[in-house]
Amino acid sequence: MNKLHETAIRIDRAAGDVESIALAVLGRIASWVAPVPVAVMTAKALEEIFALPFTLAAVSSAALELVGMTTSALWLDLVDYNDSKRKSDPEAKAGLAKVMMIAYFVIDIIIIIAVSVKRIIDAPEDWSPAIAILFPIVSAVGVIVLNQRVRHYRRLAQIDADKAERSARARMEDASLADVRAVAAQLNGNRDICTADWLKQELETRGLRASSRRTLQDWSLKVRRGEL
Repeated sequence: MNKLHETAIRIDRAAGDVESIALAVLGRIASWVAPVPVAVMTAKALEEIFALPFTLAAVSSAALELVGMTTSALWLDLVDYNDSKRKSDPEAKAGLAKVMMIAYFVIDIIIIIAVSVKRIIDAPEDWSPAIAILFPIVSAVGVIVLNQRVRHYRRLAQIDADKAERSARARMEDASLADVRAVAAQLNGNRDICTADWLKQELETRGLRASSRRTLQDWSLKVRRGEL
């Protein structure tokens, strides 16, 4: 009975893993596919309004969609930067990127509305073209979801990297003054390069660590002064 129960648990976990992979793959595909209907309708709109060949209209539409995606990604990246930056770092102009993103989607909606209104005027009994106005909203949602997924993936990767770094540092031995002197001896008189970050990197290559940032700063200062 216990073996049957364990087997059921393993099957359930395996099914959960497969489901997670499937959702991750489908989610990424859906996020990229969502702008396609808008791109097609925008191409049709450009073809009708400006009498462009469909190939040229399609290229122009694809370029517009890519601008929308990159603008959305830029805005989200700048928001991330402002949230995580140090006080001494300059602030990014996330507000300007947000205005540009909104302007893009507004223009996209206006183009589709123009064609929808024209078709409704030509055939007043058929209001179905008005539904096309909803597609830019779906596209906006898809673009934001795609960017949020990428940002979350980056956050998870950063968390894993931080854990690996902490684990590696936990296995390191504490550096001593003798170790710092050994590092300083290799500078051949060029002691000015011995900043705290440089010293930290050199010690870590030897599997050593300083007890604190302040200790690193004190050691690097003494090395530059020739005291170590």
